[in-house]
This record gives sequence, C-alpha cells and structure tokens, in this order.
Amino acid sequence: YRVLRRVGLGHRRAATTVRSALVNRRKEWEAIEQAFHSMERGRGGIVFLIGDAGLGKTRLLDEAIERLLSELSVESRLYSAAAVSYEASLPFGLLLRLMRPPLGLMPDDPPALIRERITAAVVDEDDRLALETLFGVAAGTANAHEIVGEQFTRQLTACLDRFWRAQAAGPLVIVLDELQWLDSSSADRLAPLFALTEDTPLLFFDDFETGTLHA
Repeated sequence: YRVLRRVGLGHRRAATTVRSALVNRRKEWEAIEQAFHSMERGRGGIVFLIGDAGLGKTRLLDEAIERLLSELSVESRLYSAAAVSYEASLPFGLLLRLMRPPLGLMPDDPPALIRERITAAVVDEDDRLALETLFGVAAGTANAHEIVGEQFTRQLTACLDRFWRAQAAGPLVIVLDELQWLDSSSADRLAPLFALTEDTPLLFFDDFETGTLHA
C-alpha cells in the first residue's frame, strides 16, 4: 500500500465514538434548538459555547450537529474548521481552514489546482485575486497579501461577504472550534461575517475554552 494524500472530512464532522447522555443541559439545548430551527424561517444566529476544558462543549456541539441538522425540513449544509495552537500566531490560519472545504481544496494542493478551484467558485475578478492572494498563489507574486496591504484587506472583506452570502442561499451552519487559538488576521476577517446572520439563514456555532488565551 502507498499513501497518496490525506483525505479531508469535507463538510462533515467526525462523530464521537462513545457518547453518554446529555445531563443538566436543558437550558443550553433549548437555546441551540431554537437557533437551528430559526434557519427554516430564513433567520441566522450566533451560538457561543464558552467554558473551561472538560465541561462538555464539544460534546454538546457534536450532539446538536448530529441531531438538529437532520430535523430541519429544508436541505442544509455544514462547514467546520478548528483553530490550532501552533497556528495562533500565523496569519489567516483558521480562515484558510474554513475556506478550503467549500472550494474543494486540501492543505497540500498545488498552486495550479488552487487557482483552478478559485476561478470555478467566483466570477468577480476582484474576488478571484483576493482569494488567490489569501492562499498565496497570486500569479507571479509571493506573499501577495502582505504586499497589497489595505487594498487586500478591503477586497478580501468584500469577497468573503459575497462568497458566504451565496453559500447561505439555504440553511448553512459554520462551526468554528477552539477559538481560544484564533489568529488575529482570521478574527478581523471573520468578524464582519457575523452581520450576515441578520438577513441570511446562516448559523455560526462556535466554542471557546476559557483560561487558555494566547498572547
């Protein structure tokens, strides 16, 4: 046997193999359930699970995804990305992890394939250049996102708004795990996307572990 490449989970989350019943989570569960079913009425929302390690945040999140998405009366989608400690000081670590699945990309994909997938996903030229710069594959320019500065910031912000607004034509759940390790560049670009929940069926479902903030 020969390993060819790593296979991603796409838009699905890995299931927990052994689960116990949820205990003393009625209040939290009812709030989460309401947020999920609001998407059927075209309304989005933001759910944050905040607490110390070991309190069952991931367990509650996984249970909600598994049970509540299947209960929706309309077709829905899910994209999930987790921040990691070793990328906390790297620019756009979590944002890149979030953007790969809807673009059909893997971390080790070659630049030519990345450009091909971006071109197929967006029609606006500015959006294409913004995403190519984000992924570091802008033709003929290395680390272009650092060179173009504020222009890149403006174009990327507008691009992400259009991109995720189109993705949220129907109910869409974006899961962001381990936000205590969120890098500042991703935070700056993801924050404006929360406004999309006001007029699209987009639900942000996030968890944050207290007591482990990076500098």
